[in-house]
Amino acid sequence: MIGNSVQSISNATAVVKASDSCTINLSTSDVKKAEVQKRDFSTVSNIARQLGESAVRADARDRNLTRTELGAQASRMLELLSGAEYQAAKEAHNSEVPNTHDPELLQRAVSATDYLTRKLAGDFSAKSPFPGLSHDELVLIAYDEKGPYTVNERRAAWGEAQKIEFSWRERTVSQAFLEYPSAQKMPTFYANVLAHYQTLPAIEKAQYPEDYEARLKVRIEEEGGRKVEDRQYNLFEILAGLNLPSKPGNDDKGGASKDEKTSVDKPAIKAELEPASPNVIRSANGRV
Repeated sequence: MIGNSVQSISNATAVVKASDSCTINLSTSDVKKAEVQKRDFSTVSNIARQLGESAVRADARDRNLTRTELGAQASRMLELLSGAEYQAAKEAHNSEVPNTHDPELLQRAVSATDYLTRKLAGDFSAKSPFPGLSHDELVLIAYDEKGPYTVNERRAAWGEAQKIEFSWRERTVSQAFLEYPSAQKMPTFYANVLAHYQTLPAIEKAQYPEDYEARLKVRIEEEGGRKVEDRQYNLFEILAGLNLPSKPGNDDKGGASKDEKTSVDKPAIKAELEPASPNVIRSANGRV
């Protein structure tokens, strides 16, 4: 009887110890999970907060500037991010530190410089400092010269935004080549280009000709209503001699990589896809 009681107590003690052990393990797991969630929340809240502030500044800028003034400002900023002005101050840009004590934001600035440096060296596996951001979010960063971002962060964001844009262009041009042979027309192509243009942020729209949207609407009407017996232009006649601009430099000289040059050499749709270059904007506006 006594032996049975001792055994029962022993079993109960073992159960309690096992229970305590599980509780301790569970608590440790929860703590670790909470720490990860805290870090993730910090990351999200930092970029979300900064993007929100950038959006406010962008809205104020877009409302206070005419389209011509906005185009001129875009031209000036693109020169800073990718032209001779960037090259002249490259060392300063590489050593720039954001005005913060937040280790995450300090590390992001370092990552942006590392990203650009590795791409210059031909390492196209370099990771963007802004993974997962949309085109519009990247544009907010790239053109926010009054924000908390370093020049290299803005340049990296601009490059990623352009990568998304060129991916869309390549798909759209490929679809145009499929559409044209069947009817000798491309109304869907022009409609897609118009829809895409209408979704662009104001500062990117300002880099296109002022009558761009009207021209596209005319082309859509023409493509939809042209008679079969009318003079038909083949796709290569429409696209001949028109080249897409090169993607933002994967090197710091503004050049395109080998695979990017291949895509630039294809017949493309400059008149319908390409915004005016910074030089064209500068010339048209008579200002920098």
